[in-house]
Amino acid sequence: MIQKISSSSIHCGFPSPATDYISERINLSQELIPNPDYTELVEVTWGDCCKDEQVFKGCLVLIDYTLEPKKGDLVYVRDGDDDMIRVYRENRGRVSLTAANREASYSPIFVDPGSPVEIRGVITFSIVPKRKRNVL
Repeated sequence: MIQKISSSSIHCGFPSPATDYISERINLSQELIPNPDYTELVEVTWGDCCKDEQVFKGCLVLIDYTLEPKKGDLVYVRDGDDDMIRVYRENRGRVSLTAANREASYSPIFVDPGSPVEIRGVITFSIVPKRKRNVL
């Protein structure tokens, strides 16, 4: 459980006079996980394919297995034995999964009938560590 400090934004300078005001407690599980029985917290263990979406090695991502992907969503994908995160795209009814890294040359993955590619869930949040530590 985390105590909400104030309803104002956080500044990186002089403290706000609003810090004397304390509002209700918030529960991150309730705020971030609407489907707890079908949501998983997973560590990103390698790769740079989604760095333009601020998902890096060591990040934690929340995957909701109940959501249908929409254009531009980050999705958790299984391609054979490989688990990966890609950006969901649709063009004229054809689904493709692309990397979010302009500096690398990843080929798109096309999801065609009979394809071994399985979109397993939608990434709803990512948590980027700001302090070096062991995660999960």
